[in-house]
Amino acid sequence: MVGNLSSLRVQNGWLLGFDGGEYGGGLWFANLDGKTQKLSGESVGENVHGFIETSQGVLVFVGLAHPGFDSGKVLVLPYVVNSKTDVKILTELDGAPRTFTKLSPDAVLVATTQGISRITSSGVKATLLYRSFGGLYPNSVVSTPDGTIYAGMWLFVVRLARRPGGYREEWLIPDSCRHFSVSGYDCNCAK
Repeated sequence: MVGNLSSLRVQNGWLLGFDGGEYGGGLWFANLDGKTQKLSGESVGENVHGFIETSQGVLVFVGLAHPGFDSGKVLVLPYVVNSKTDVKILTELDGAPRTFTKLSPDAVLVATTQGISRITSSGVKATLLYRSFGGLYPNSVVSTPDGTIYAGMWLFVVRLARRPGGYREEWLIPDSCRHFSVSGYDCNCAK
């Protein structure tokens, strides 16, 4: 149990998720008496990034992006946990999850190292944008009431505007900035 901790109270105890980056991670359960058991984390890339509660159960976002390795998936668990057999793979992701948000009782948005997807608690996945975000480190994703999606990341914000049949990708930069360059940790506009 190393790394960043995520926790969620369920009916009969606590889900504990750990993300130690390249040093590993995993999902644990602690019952109300304090007894713990490991639910997942035997294989590389099962670092827990967090939980979202849905009407179908708890979604657990796991994955790892490290040189030469980029993997992610969504696990689902019931609200009463008994053993590791309760852990099911809901869907595979196109890369490691970086950030996610709840859209409704049964749907979430997730930004991975490879784009943005909508996932339902029944396991239906729709890729909304396939784009390498690897070095941009998405750290927030939201949807407005009209369905426009924004993802904030290092240096940039991308907007997915609804259009018939899908979304239009728009990178938010000043209108006067036709070209840019990255210098260290700064984005410089070249007019």
